[in-house]
Amino acid sequence: MQRETEHKSALFNKDDIISSCEGGIVLDIELEPDAIRLILNYRKLFEILKVSLDLDIYTRITSPLTARRLSLSLGVDERFLTYLFETLQRIGLVVRVEGDSGSSAYQSAAVARQYLSRESLLYLGQEQFQDGETGKLLERYVKEGPSDEVISADYWTREIIKKLELAALLGGVQSAVKHVNLAGRKRLLDIGGGHGLYSIFFTRKYPELRACILDLPQVIDVTNENIKRHNAGGRVDVVAGDFHAFRPTSKFDAVFLSNVTPSADELRLLLNRSRSFLSDRGIVILRSFVSDSTPDVWSAVSTLERYARRGRAGFTRADLITALRDAGFSDVTDVHSAEGVIIVCGTK
Repeated sequence: MQRETEHKSALFNKDDIISSCEGGIVLDIELEPDAIRLILNYRKLFEILKVSLDLDIYTRITSPLTARRLSLSLGVDERFLTYLFETLQRIGLVVRVEGDSGSSAYQSAAVARQYLSRESLLYLGQEQFQDGETGKLLERYVKEGPSDEVISADYWTREIIKKLELAALLGGVQSAVKHVNLAGRKRLLDIGGGHGLYSIFFTRKYPELRACILDLPQVIDVTNENIKRHNAGGRVDVVAGDFHAFRPTSKFDAVFLSNVTPSADELRLLLNRSRSFLSDRGIVILRSFVSDSTPDVWSAVSTLERYARRGRAGFTRADLITALRDAGFSDVTDVHSAEGVIIVCGTK
């Protein structure tokens, strides 16, 4: 009995290590599952965000509002709303404001007003926060392998373009506008510009810049809708067509390409055509997913998703830089890289 007691106490000595008899596994009882807990907690936050969108919280509190006032209009328990507000405040989506009477009121943070309020031009919509496609995509690949869907001109439907628009608003447009320098440029050609947001916001940042978006006839209805919505009609024009047959009447001093083609042969052709559209010292800006963007988890996620979708590794950074140089561009430089995407520029 004494030996059994000694054995039990030895399991919890200062090293706190247990050796399992099955499979020789060594267990450390102080080893916390931080990485697992973090991921599961992200999921909790995602579910909380979905509920806040279902309640249309961010539209309702563009001006400060107490949990009591909101409770009366929604018919939802005041204390529940207080706890919800406090969680959203810690995430950074809500701001707490102290009222004169000492009670707390809550207001949408700037980022929530811009992207989560239904009154905003850049509202992302609730669909973006439903169950994601990543799990379905990975499960399908494990069971069936890559999709055999062919990306032809018919692939680019209105639904696909609207989906890409929402994805672009989650960082792609903002990072491009922030890091690409178009100061002094007058004419931008946006090939395959689709939803048009890159050109719309480039021209907003650079008032002297005028943009021409070139895309397929079935796509440009969405482009024109966004141009009208953002009051960009005087800055952005649209041409229906593709780059193979495009014959501009004058040269551009910048060409923007964002994930226009997954084919190496098409990329070479596209870059050669883009160079012909440019005036001397004009620049091409190539934004593309690559399999070796940055050594962070989100780049790894992007690489995994894209491989599961098509069963191909896609371009590398070196592939894009080589393609630009082979097309005759000089001063090829990295502009930005993050989350599976790089932006590189070259000069004619």
